[in-house]
Amino acid sequence: MGLELVIKREDGYAYLKQADLDGEGETIGLVSKRRLSFSASVILVILRQMLYDFEKDIDSYDTLEKFVSEEELKSEIEDFLPKGYDLVGFYKNLENNITRIKELGFIKKKTTDDGETVYIIHKIIKEKVNIDTLLQFKKNLENYGV
Repeated sequence: MGLELVIKREDGYAYLKQADLDGEGETIGLVSKRRLSFSASVILVILRQMLYDFEKDIDSYDTLEKFVSEEELKSEIEDFLPKGYDLVGFYKNLENNITRIKELGFIKKKTTDDGETVYIIHKIIKEKVNIDTLLQFKKNLENYGV
């Protein structure tokens, strides 16, 4: 079938991966690949960075899951994107991009006891955005002056 089951017991998730069937990387295509918009990619990279920072110092927390509010995410976006970037346009599509990332299974929406909306960052995000991808994305942003 061309599918490989990858199990990450230590992080508590599993997923199916499309296996390469020939030397050119061609597959049957049972698992569809979809590109993310630039804005969604930025959010995904920021979420991955937040999870990385959380896991580096996980002993300091009372939980094993990383929760992030929309305000925290906006603050990280402002720090991540270069000065002068069109944040108004970016925020205009923020909810749609968060919904897309949620549909892909990288985050889960939750309401706290206070009524605040937060998102749990699922560890499977590490498979989509590994540390090398994270560093390369940051480097590309610097190089292109975005």
